[in-house]
Amino acid sequence: MTLGRAVRTRELGRFRVADSCYAPNQVLAPHAHGHPSLTIVRQGEFCERTDDGEFACVPGSVLFTPAARSHSNDAGPGGTRSLIVETEALPAELGLPDRGVTLTGTSVAKLAAAADRELGRDDQAAWLALEGILLQLFACVARAEVNQPRRRSPTWLVAVLAHLDANYLQPISAAQLAEVAGVHPVHVARTFRRHLRCAPRDYQQRLRVQHAARLLAATRDRVAQIAVACGFADHAHFSRAFKQHTGQTPSEFRHRAG
Repeated sequence: MTLGRAVRTRELGRFRVADSCYAPNQVLAPHAHGHPSLTIVRQGEFCERTDDGEFACVPGSVLFTPAARSHSNDAGPGGTRSLIVETEALPAELGLPDRGVTLTGTSVAKLAAAADRELGRDDQAAWLALEGILLQLFACVARAEVNQPRRRSPTWLVAVLAHLDANYLQPISAAQLAEVAGVHPVHVARTFRRHLRCAPRDYQQRLRVQHAARLLAATRDRVAQIAVACGFADHAHFSRAFKQHTGQTPSEFRHRAG
C-alpha cells in the first residue's frame, strides 16, 4: 500500500488508512496502487512525477491517484508524513477521474486537518467521522475533474516550498522567495496562487498553525506563549488564524486533543 514507513495502519469500512513517514530526500521508484488512493499531506512536501509532468504537494493538500497509475515521488529535504487512503468500494457513479488530481485551498486543508485529528482518536464516533471526511474528499476529487485540469508546477516552486517549510517561524519577504526562485516577486506570487490557491504568506501561516497545533497537543504552555513562539502578533491574531485553518479555537483544539 505504501513504500514509506507505516507508523500505523487502520481498516475503516470501505477504506484502508496508513499513516506513513518518508525520509528526507527519499526517492520512490515508479510504482502504482492497486486501488484509487488519496494522499493527505500532514508534514513536509514532496514532488510527484507522472506522464503529465511534475507536481508539488504540500501540507494541507490532498493528492488523488487512480488505480494502476504509474508515478514516482521525491520527498522534500525535511522528509514527509502523509495519510495514504485506499478504497475499492466507491460507486462508479461517483465519477472518479482516470488521472491524478491535486486538491488545495483552505476548505481542503480543514478537511485534511480533521482527518488527521479523528485518526488520533479511538472511539467509534471517530471512525464514523473519519469515514465521512474521506467521502467528502473523494467527492471533492470527482467535482474537481469537471473543469480543473492539473497544472504543471515549475521546478523553482519546489525550492520555494522547501524554503517556506524550513523557515516558516521566521519573517519571510517576497524578495527572499524571489531570490530562492530566481524569478520576479510578482511572478512568484502569481504562480504560487495559481498552483496552491493561496498566497505565500497564507501558506506560511498554515504551517505556523500546524506547528501551534502540535504544541497545543504536546505541551501545557499557555496559548499566548504558543502564539508568540509560532510568530503571531498576539493572542487575538493567533486565535483568528487558528480557527480559520482548523475550524476550532486553540482552546477547543487543546480540549479535544486531551
